[in-house]
Amino acid sequence: MSAIIALMIIGAWCLIGFLLWSFLFKPYVHSTALRICLTILLAVVWFVGPAFDEILGAREFEQLCREMPSIKFYDPVAVGPGVFFDEQGLPKWKNSDEFSAIRRKTNVWEKEIFEKRSERHIIRRWPMTITELHSVYFDRSTHSVSLETFARYSSGGWIRSIIGIGGYQCPSRGFFPPDEERIFFKTKNNKTTPSGGKYDNN
Repeated sequence: MSAIIALMIIGAWCLIGFLLWSFLFKPYVHSTALRICLTILLAVVWFVGPAFDEILGAREFEQLCREMPSIKFYDPVAVGPGVFFDEQGLPKWKNSDEFSAIRRKTNVWEKEIFEKRSERHIIRRWPMTITELHSVYFDRSTHSVSLETFARYSSGGWIRSIIGIGGYQCPSRGFFPPDEERIFFKTKNNKTTPSGGKYDNN
């Protein structure tokens, strides 16, 4: 549907340009060479001008993607026996699929283990609007930060925004840990998160 709308808008734009050229310029330009030069010049302005913000904005977006902060995984969160571990601390899943199935069946992940706070702000308004989403995942029991993620996206220039054919989004930077690596079993003698290079910010 979006492609059909885009073709209709392009067709209408071409028709308007042709009519303007035919009635406002062509009758007053008698030189063939001048007419060709003006036709090319006006065609470039007519078709490139409306997308100029998109052309400039796409390059700006690429640069901002390169500058986007990486994902920061600080530490996994300690959890006791329950949904994910038994009393001995053995996991109740064997693989990522089983872990995801357990997580989907309960609301423990969102209600008891992690708290997520997100902040959205505009980092560029011209040539096209670019927004950053910064999300922080907290350990609900200690209120310490476990994970930070960043995303930057844009709906594109004004033409793309009107047509609604999809915008831009930066690929993720850094390591986003699998869900099963974001928790570990907490025992009486092990109440803090494990240390080691695996959970640093690099």
